[in-house]
Amino acid sequence: MRCIVAAMSGQVNAHAPRVLGDGIIHVSQLDAVVQGDAPLPEMCVQRPSPAEDAVARLVANSLIDDGATLQLGPFPVDELHCISSRATDRR
Repeated sequence: MRCIVAAMSGQVNAHAPRVLGDGIIHVSQLDAVVQGDAPLPEMCVQRPSPAEDAVARLVANSLIDDGATLQLGPFPVDELHCISSRATDRR
């Protein structure tokens, strides 16, 4: 399937991280460029509740085998730390 684009615009923001890969677009490919300087939105993570802490401890100590390799996905760092810090008898 072929996609036809009438015009392409982009926003340049100094706060945005530089990423590599197929998504790089050179400014010469854009028809319009908007300069933005707004900070990027951040996810506010709260401390885990006692129930969340209990679930994290159960997952870490019961469902994760000793020596297992964990692939931690698109979660905020605090949530990952909540689970990984509860793995008290794992290496």
